[in-house]
Amino acid sequence: MDKITIIVPCYNEHESIPFLIPELEKVMESMKEEACFEVLMINNCSEDNTLDLMKEIHEKDARFQYISFSRNFGKDSRLRQAIK
Repeated sequence: MDKITIIVPCYNEHESIPFLIPELEKVMESMKEEACFEVLMINNCSEDNTLDLMKEIHEKDARFQYISFSRNFGKDSRLRQAIK
């Protein structure tokens, strides 16, 4: 079975993440016979409650992982670091 990692860069996304998670869950459920999924949410030093929300989501579903940067590195840097 293939493993698919979905990388989600986040900066101040506390209000939008609750809309994203159910949609990702639908996709993962619809493809569960073809692949196993993980979602890597990358917090780029958000100034809202994005990190707290990521932690809550991870506690409920281990497929949702998170990384939190200590400062804002920019989107391109986040993706390069996640891919390594």
